[in-house]
Amino acid sequence: MNARHPASTTLPVRATLALIAAAALAACSPTERQEVRKDTAQVTNSAGNAANSAAASAEKAVENAGKAIDDAGITAKVKSALLADDQVKGLQINVDTATGTVTLTGSAQTDAEKMRAEQLAAGVEGVRSVQNNITVAAMAATGATKDPAKPAAAKSDRAKGGC
Repeated sequence: MNARHPASTTLPVRATLALIAAAALAACSPTERQEVRKDTAQVTNSAGNAANSAAASAEKAVENAGKAIDDAGITAKVKSALLADDQVKGLQINVDTATGTVTLTGSAQTDAEKMRAEQLAAGVEGVRSVQNNITVAAMAATGATKDPAKPAAAKSDRAKGGC
């Protein structure tokens, strides 16, 4: 079946229908012949529409399969880039890709490592955008904040003699 030219797939169907109609017309009255012509035209149009619909569905399936393969390839390339970089602990970062959008999850030791992972992902061919959900483990473990001028709540509680 040729998905690019669905009309070429309906040609044998139309030719068969025309032969059947011609045979039927030879033995009918003028009124019956007109009705057979009308019915044949309807069947021919229905067959053509069905063939066009099937071709469109097949083309869409091929396109979707291609997108899934592209996403898997992007994921592999991003993961490889993270593992090859000496500034990023690639084993601690998960990579998912959906329609070219890469989502990074996991943990990093520093903000610089988190940003480097995002830069590496964005540099891979085929990546449309990067959603960076990496958490900075040092900040979560120590209660530190991004702004060193603001003390963490846990530190201020301990300084006051709290738990």
